[in-house]
Amino acid sequence: PMAVGGSAMLSTSNYLARRYGVRAAMPGFIAKKLCPELVIVPGNHEKYSTVSAQVMDVISKYTTEFSAMSLDEVYCDMTELVKQRTVSPELCPVHGEAPLSEILDKSACYWSNR
Repeated sequence: PMAVGGSAMLSTSNYLARRYGVRAAMPGFIAKKLCPELVIVPGNHEKYSTVSAQVMDVISKYTTEFSAMSLDEVYCDMTELVKQRTVSPELCPVHGEAPLSEILDKSACYWSNR
């Protein structure tokens, strides 16, 4: 389990840490009490911004219908991509091959559809 932040405040945590009750905006020292094996790493806003720009660049190649809500959250409409690829709607966009593969190749960034 891991989280980003410090002993005063966490900005996020992974799904494994969340199973222990660790959450964003939680003091790190409280998170460590809930999950003693928690690894807390400091944030790196410069790197985060760089990777976010890479991901947005890839998404913009596939659709102009997207809205970035923050550095790590984007809503996009890939309906036309699905139609062009004749992929069943229930498999896309989360499981569509091209955008996800390109994002992973360019940024080494994994994502979740939760």
